Amino acid sequence: NNLLINQWKDQARTEYTADIDLAAGNHNLKVEYYENSGGANVTLRWETLSTGSGNLARSRPAYATSRESSALSPAQGNDGNPSTRWSSNGSGTNGEWWWVDLGSAQTFDRAIVRWEAAYAANHFIGWSNDGTNFTGYYYTISAPGAYQYRLGTRTARYVGIWMYRRATCCGNYSLYELEVYRSTVAAASAEAPDHRSAFPRCGT
Repeated sequence: NNLLINQWKDQARTEYTADIDLAAGNHNLKVEYYENSGGANVTLRWETLSTGSGNLARSRPAYATSRESSALSPAQGNDGNPSTRWSSNGSGTNGEWWWVDLGSAQTFDRAIVRWEAAYAANHFIGWSNDGTNFTGYYYTISAPGAYQYRLGTRTARYVGIWMYRRATCCGNYSLYELEVYRSTVAAASAEAPDHRSAFPRCGT
């Protein structure tokens, strides 16, 4: 009873992925198939993610440059509950930041962000050891949902998201979860990371 992928619309053949933590044993999967006109097909497949750790960000101290309300606080963005979320109270000229303190320097290689309808069309995901100066990558997306980000093998205490262009629907930014993982065998990134300097910490 957890909706993982919702792409009920006309579109060309497209692959969507989602990750979920499952306990050992049997589980029911439900697939509903949309077809409007013309040729169409559907394929479902799954694989076990080889992870050397659980979600490193879950329930760690989280912060943001703003919050819409106490019920939509930064801590709602990494509490492990897919029905709660963090929301900013708007987006100033410099956008919004959300970041998590992993407690100590941790090694990781991928992040998953589960964006709500008010997703960040343009955003930066970075890592830092001082919580101020972040190195990372810029991304562009065009729809809400769960996105996996391959970051290469990194060791840092903080992981953050800088959101600087909103979805056309909304005047804020919102995410259900940010998750950070370390794979058993982490492939090094083939790209050189972009750099972003210190960001304003004007709220919690």
